[in-house]
Amino acid sequence: MENYNIGLDIGVGSVGWAVTDFDNNLLKYKGKNMWGARLFNEAQTAKDTRVLRCSRRRLERRRERINILQELVGEDVNAIDPYFFSRLKETSLVFEDKKIAQILFGKKYNIFDKKDCTDAKFYAAFPTIYYLRNYLMKKKDKADIRLIYLALHHIIKYRGHFLYEGGFSEETSDVKESINTVLELLDMYDIKCITDIDNIINILNDTIISKMQKKEKTLECFKYEKENKKVIDNILKSILGFTFDISALFDIELEQNKLCFKKEIENEDEIKELLCENSKYYEALKSIYSWYTLQNILKGKDYISEAMIEKYKKYQTDLKRLKKVWKKYLPEQYSDMFKKYSANNYVAYNGKSEGERYKKCSYENFTKYVKGKLESLKENSDVQEILNNIANEDFLVKINTTENSEIPHQLHKKELDIILDNQSQYHESLRKNKEKIKELFEFRIPYYVGPLSINNNSKFSWIIRNSNEKIRPWNFSEIVNEDATAEKFINRMTNKCTYLKNEDVLPKNSIIYSEYCVLNELNNITVNDRKIGKDFKSKILYDLFCKKSKVTVKDLKQFYFQNGMKAENIVGLSQGDRFNSTMTSYRDMTRIFGQVDDSNIKMCEDLIYWITIFEDKKILKRKIKNTYPSIEEDKLKALLKLKYSGWSRLSRKLLCGIIDDRGYSIMDMLKKENYNFMQIINNDKYGFKTKLEDLMRDDKKEKITIKDINELQTSPANKRAIWQTVCVVNEIVKIMGHNPQNIYVEFARNEETDKTMKDNRAKKINKIYEDLMSQLKDEMNKDVFSQLNKFKNERTLTDRLYLYFIQGGKCMYTGQNLDIDNLSNYEIDHIVPQSLIKNDSLDNRCLVLKKSNQYKKDNVLSDEVVSKMNEYWKKLLDNKLISQVKYQRLIRRTFFLTDSDEEKFVQRQLVETRQIIKLVTNLLNSLYQDVKIYSLRANITHNFRMRNGLYKNRNVNNYHHAQDAYIISYAGNIIDQKWYRKDEFIYGKYVKEYLQDKDKTSEEKYGILMGLLAKNVDRNQLQKVFNYKDCYISSMLTEETGKFYGQTIVEKTGDKQVNVLPLKNNLNPSKYGGYTQEQKAYLTIFSYKNKKGETEYQLTGVPIKVSYDIKAGKTTLSNYIKDIFFKNEDVELKILKEKILIGQEYIDENGVKMKFCSDTEVRVNKELIVKQDINKFIYFLNNNNTDDLKLQEYLNENIDNAYNYLLEKMKIEYKTFKNQYLKLIAADFKSLEFEGKKSVINGIINMLETGQGDLEKIKLSKREGRMSGKKFNTKNLVNKVFVNKSVTGMYESRYNVYGLENSCN
Repeated sequence: MENYNIGLDIGVGSVGWAVTDFDNNLLKYKGKNMWGARLFNEAQTAKDTRVLRCSRRRLERRRERINILQELVGEDVNAIDPYFFSRLKETSLVFEDKKIAQILFGKKYNIFDKKDCTDAKFYAAFPTIYYLRNYLMKKKDKADIRLIYLALHHIIKYRGHFLYEGGFSEETSDVKESINTVLELLDMYDIKCITDIDNIINILNDTIISKMQKKEKTLECFKYEKENKKVIDNILKSILGFTFDISALFDIELEQNKLCFKKEIENEDEIKELLCENSKYYEALKSIYSWYTLQNILKGKDYISEAMIEKYKKYQTDLKRLKKVWKKYLPEQYSDMFKKYSANNYVAYNGKSEGERYKKCSYENFTKYVKGKLESLKENSDVQEILNNIANEDFLVKINTTENSEIPHQLHKKELDIILDNQSQYHESLRKNKEKIKELFEFRIPYYVGPLSINNNSKFSWIIRNSNEKIRPWNFSEIVNEDATAEKFINRMTNKCTYLKNEDVLPKNSIIYSEYCVLNELNNITVNDRKIGKDFKSKILYDLFCKKSKVTVKDLKQFYFQNGMKAENIVGLSQGDRFNSTMTSYRDMTRIFGQVDDSNIKMCEDLIYWITIFEDKKILKRKIKNTYPSIEEDKLKALLKLKYSGWSRLSRKLLCGIIDDRGYSIMDMLKKENYNFMQIINNDKYGFKTKLEDLMRDDKKEKITIKDINELQTSPANKRAIWQTVCVVNEIVKIMGHNPQNIYVEFARNEETDKTMKDNRAKKINKIYEDLMSQLKDEMNKDVFSQLNKFKNERTLTDRLYLYFIQGGKCMYTGQNLDIDNLSNYEIDHIVPQSLIKNDSLDNRCLVLKKSNQYKKDNVLSDEVVSKMNEYWKKLLDNKLISQVKYQRLIRRTFFLTDSDEEKFVQRQLVETRQIIKLVTNLLNSLYQDVKIYSLRANITHNFRMRNGLYKNRNVNNYHHAQDAYIISYAGNIIDQKWYRKDEFIYGKYVKEYLQDKDKTSEEKYGILMGLLAKNVDRNQLQKVFNYKDCYISSMLTEETGKFYGQTIVEKTGDKQVNVLPLKNNLNPSKYGGYTQEQKAYLTIFSYKNKKGETEYQLTGVPIKVSYDIKAGKTTLSNYIKDIFFKNEDVELKILKEKILIGQEYIDENGVKMKFCSDTEVRVNKELIVKQDINKFIYFLNNNNTDDLKLQEYLNENIDNAYNYLLEKMKIEYKTFKNQYLKLIAADFKSLEFEGKKSVINGIINMLETGQGDLEKIKLSKREGRMSGKKFNTKNLVNKVFVNKSVTGMYESRYNVYGLENSCN
């Protein structure tokens, strides 16, 4: 029985694996090397699906309200017009499709049914629905029940938001509360309000002055320093509906920092999550904006309908004035503006002209267009009036805008009540159902109840019913068990602890968690180069954090001063000038209950928990009253006003329930010591690490199921990767017949982060420099401010440029000015030398004058350099140009104080501490308890490759996953055999020897760890393994789910033959438009007899929508195929293969491996193998440093050779791309510039590896090589061999259509 190791390289889209012996040789299975890669699509969160599902549910509930309304008033309506509701249902149809109107009434009677009451007369009397609502509010005598229904229909359909509790009169106090919250935010920036809040409200309410004037007048209400004008300016912009910069208010960086409350903010949940505690300020700003917008809509009117009528009249006046101006000053352009469609003209803004519909343009684009045309004519009074209205965003404003979403339901209900009171005396159905109609308007299904399914037949449903009777607003409490449903909702909502998977997490605003955050942050900082003492730390917590809403560096310095001390130098804060953590909930509970101590802490934590869970104040109130009935009414009212959201990732048991051998919990240690949370749990002397591992370790499992994976507290992408890993290991063990000796694991880090950071560099620098103009202009290189303007619109900056700007245009070690035009003449120096650690992050690099070694002694910067530059570095830190980590590296005076420090330094580079790795190792340990499982850091494979010249090209093939797994096994094997003895690290002597060898140390560019590993690396063996051409590659095939088709609705197609799906059943796309891009769930193969009695074969895709119908029993696959292919024909049909999943591999008639991308598109499924020298060239081609002249020369010399090599490869091995080969042979590659050649080479590689590549540089397609538009029938199916692979690819089965046919007989 041969002992073996498994190496695993786990990513969110792949699992590389390698099986080796203890001499690092790959083992063999059936003559092939046992290494490979399992590929799969990264699993996505359910966010997009959830958004669509919630939208669909909202529309369904709206439709149900209308149906109930029709039931309630139907008796009276049907008595005078039995076809009224039927006609209304047909209003969206073209006339020839209207059955009722066409047969009985004719074109004039779309809504009404008599000659004395035509549609034309109705619209003449009521140009908008608000005219009708206003008419019925004023009418005291009997009105037509149909008119009443139309008004009620509109009110109940568009009933406004439910953000305000109680009556509408309370709303002013709400805005005062929001303004007070914003004043707290301003206080952090030392911006003081010098007037009464009522004065601010009056300015915002002023209907005469413009928005810009309101902004300027409100600005005068505050006292602030010049550098903080940007803050108050953006706050006022936000509440007035202008575009504002959120990064000017909060220390966050979004992909798009410019926001506008007028427009839908798609990533609002993510923004609130990033803001954490600051989200309440964001909510307050939005609340003030909503209030301001509502006042702007009402313009002093008491009723919505009155305000909307005025708005309509103003639109008419504005339009007349605009037409008058155009006729007078731009007569030759009148037709182009008002009759013909063109981008941004009135026809485009209106969306229609003379019955034809057009793509609408936005209000902003339309007014910009008008302004551009009239700017030169502003001397005219009419033109000036138009321009003034445009400036005030009050010109040609439509009735229905997104701003209507700010109207509260109370205003609509006011009109509803008046209409019902006026008319219920004349109509029996209104009299009898008046209260039910009001209930229908006000009723909302509480969010904690969820979908109203019966017997929970939906996986998204958790409702607990008392009966299966149909739910109505007036019987909801009888049918739904609200308390039991709420408890079930809590269980669904509460996440599990990252470290203790069976423990519930604490709310983000839990007092315990808030205290943990504050202590963790305090333990990270130093004051005057010293950690804060235990007793004074406690004093800071209770006397500063528990009393101030937000604590800044200035506050802490003041606190030190008040206690007789000076705090001159505070470092270690992630935000530089303020703390992230607050004790908000502690302050809230103290304000309400007087104090928080052992006697009421449990009650306070319960209250915070419920406030976080329940947005619905009714159930929150009931929950509090039932559990703590002694809470007085005024305290209860104060509790109901609190808003908490968000969850931590830690549990109470983790922080307070795990006790070390001395009787201390983690919270005790945070108070007692100066270590942060990670340092405490990873410090062996405290023992928490061992206790956590014991608690996390699962009992021995016979097998791991997908249910076990789904219970893990990690992302969907990680869950899929872990599940695939478990499957791979299980299959390897099955093939080997016994467990491995060791499993070595590396879990790749997310590579998107660095890309995003690079993309944000220029934007980040520009933002910081705007604030620095007045503060550091004299100390920085005077040219940097003007130089940065040249790069203002650049999406990315090179490393040298970025370092130049964050250093203020100066050498980081001498302070001398650098020349931006000669940056290649300077060195990029690693602060922590590469001989100790391979760290190429910007936090470890500086741009310096040459001969940088003269500035260092014993691997740290000399005292002279630190003394001279420290003040400048500190200013760069304070202004967020460099990070705290970089600053600490610059001022560090020694690396190793003791031998133990040396060993720990290496161990930190070696051992992976991320929680995701612990989840993987614990799972594998529960399955293979006699196997040693090691987790290695994510950068080991990269550094090992670079150290040994093993270049990785992700775009060439998928072998690199297997190669990385081999490296992990190789490195792990060395560590296990050489550095471990009885489970203890014994490599201290290796570290000492390595550091003493100064020559070798100074040459090492990949850190101590790689230098140590190098002693045991056999390069010949590595090269031999990396030259192997056999590697198992298998892909995870899944049935597609999700959206049925593309979300964009296409215009009506007319007579054009376009593949468009109907918007609804029986709606002809030629008349109504429809959807495109129907998504397929899987493919299927069937056979049938043609008219000659011969057997024919067909492969087709099954749409996702149809697959759902099949699962629900609404149809069958056979019926679907017959309906699509054999309408009205009687055929003998056989389903040969019900499901062929997207990505299925097959071998075509020429022996080429292919795969299905859809039922009409295929791709080559062959791994591209290139020589090592070509592989090296491709690596440097795509990872070249433009400052390295020697490298550029090497690339220029070899680029034509690489191109010819790839063409020869195509000619011999890729017959499928014969046409592309001929085109490339004829192309003029040599005349291209370097970047063009680079693009073509990568395009060819992508085409050979993925089936399509961008070859536009040589006048071919952007998706050259794509094989789409194919049909699969008898002719091209019979010679195909379908290939099924196991999870590793070591097991394989094959079949063809004849075999399927025989198995069906």
